[in-house]
Amino acid sequence: MPKDDRFSMLPKGAPGRRSFVYIPTQKKLFWREEALSLRKSFVYLVIWHFIFLFTDFYVYDAEIMPIVFELVFIWLCFYNYMTLNKIVVGAHLILYMLAMILAFSHTERVIRDSDSTELTVFLLQYDMVYAWAIFYIGKKYKAHFK
Repeated sequence: MPKDDRFSMLPKGAPGRRSFVYIPTQKKLFWREEALSLRKSFVYLVIWHFIFLFTDFYVYDAEIMPIVFELVFIWLCFYNYMTLNKIVVGAHLILYMLAMILAFSHTERVIRDSDSTELTVFLLQYDMVYAWAIFYIGKKYKAHFK
């Protein structure tokens, strides 16, 4: 297999291919209602992630892991809005699940050591919004890529 074709089994635009770019400059055109609905959901999610990024600085006193997660999620929302790449949307859903699992491992510490504001934001972010995002995006993902 020639060197240029070693990633030919991956879809065009997938990580690992030469066609992959981190900051897409043009939206991939879709006309199906399912695709437009999925794209619109990433706009809603990026708003939530900017709110959570703000709370990471002011409520959690700039903890590094939540900030890193939010920056990755903001980039994923942007990338998925622009490309609707099947692999990256799936990775986005998996990262939501991993973030929830990581948050569950910190639940006892948050309940024991934090005030009501931090606990409320923590439960809203990791137990409600991320779970909603997995369900909502997963449902739209299934409808679009069916």
